[in-house]
Amino acid sequence: MLAQQITAQRRQALLLFIQGKCKGKSFGFGRRMDQSIHLAMLYRTFDLLQSFQQADIVVVQDGDAPALAGAVYLPQRGADLRESFEAALQDTFALGYERVVAVGGDIPTLDRNDIEGALYNAGVVLGPSRDGGFYLAGLAKEDIQFFNNLPWRQPHLFSHLLSRFAAAGRSCHQLQRRSDIDHAGDGRKNASLLLKLVRIWLTIFSSIHSLCAGKDRFFADRIPEPRYSSLPPPAAIVF
Repeated sequence: MLAQQITAQRRQALLLFIQGKCKGKSFGFGRRMDQSIHLAMLYRTFDLLQSFQQADIVVVQDGDAPALAGAVYLPQRGADLRESFEAALQDTFALGYERVVAVGGDIPTLDRNDIEGALYNAGVVLGPSRDGGFYLAGLAKEDIQFFNNLPWRQPHLFSHLLSRFAAAGRSCHQLQRRSDIDHAGDGRKNASLLLKLVRIWLTIFSSIHSLCAGKDRFFADRIPEPRYSSLPPPAAIVF
């Protein structure tokens, strides 16, 4: 039934990975603030993906995560990140899509050009992250094989993946290198940008009282912004 809803004009999927309630992650600001950062980045990414009407949004979530209107939801399968990523690609292509662009929800500077570069390029497109991994992968069904048994969470992951494509004689278009927010160290280095995203998110989604009620209410001056940040604030943050 689901596959029948995919029209000839919408054979592309934007695959978004979501971790429920910061599962397994700490940004170093305390539980409530970490949840605010997680949701701020998630909703910003989702709104960015929603602007591409020619592609469907497919969400694979781990644990409890907010429902995003209009998205197709798939359960996460696999015992670890390697198995989960491969299964997510297989399940998405099984729905009948011809091209999938997989993105993470923890890239605070992801922008429209990244998505366009992956959707409108018929070949393999990769977005390298500063920690040696990748934050985006645009590929066709036959490219799944290159993502089997990758050295996940290792600093040479991206270079290893490039070597696989090169050995197979496949060209790969690379996007701008960006930082993802994986742990407390990343959070502290990029605190000013993350707090800016949270302020915008709290303003727009002020009806979500669970994040700003009672004695744990978040105030903008509770966490001092660092003098420097490794990521400049984006020129425009589109929600």
